[in-house]
Amino acid sequence: MGLREYLDTSVREAMAHQQLEATGETVVYLVEMLSGFVHAERVFETTPDGVVLQPLAGLYQQAVEAPSPEARNEALQRMGDLALFIAGIFPEWLERRQVGLRYYVSMGGSAYSCLRDIYESSRARAVFRDIFGELSEKFPRFVDVLHEVSERSDLKSDADVVQLYTLWAQTGSQRAARQLARLGIQPVAERDTLRPH
Repeated sequence: MGLREYLDTSVREAMAHQQLEATGETVVYLVEMLSGFVHAERVFETTPDGVVLQPLAGLYQQAVEAPSPEARNEALQRMGDLALFIAGIFPEWLERRQVGLRYYVSMGGSAYSCLRDIYESSRARAVFRDIFGELSEKFPRFVDVLHEVSERSDLKSDADVVQLYTLWAQTGSQRAARQLARLGIQPVAERDTLRPH
């Protein structure tokens, strides 16, 4: 069974268990989003201070200051996707941060809501309007679905994944790389590119 098939089955089972209904298009979107976030570079960014989780406020600022509607929509989509992923897969980690789960739920739901409104009058984007509308309206429930998927599939461990990734990025630790690989995260950047400049 491939990754996408596995994630599709896991998402559908969690939704059935939680009695959450969603369109097939929204389920496909969730599965594709999860598949993309298996690659660490989709979750973390390299900064002069090291490898960090991109702040949602920074993505919001990118959306507000975007040079084009496409760049704005891309920043909003990334903000919604990242908020949903982190809130669903790592809620315990968020509870130890200054900005907690409630913040991620609020920001992610708002990002998807903005996208729904942007695509409201676009026939060509009607499918996305519906997907983002459903994700916005049911955001906390989708967070619960992803949390169940995470718990069932060992997509995380008791280790703090962000700290584990930072350890690998800063030291090149092979042990950290193996642990990340077991969690389904493939650190792919060269170690030298992850050092602070």
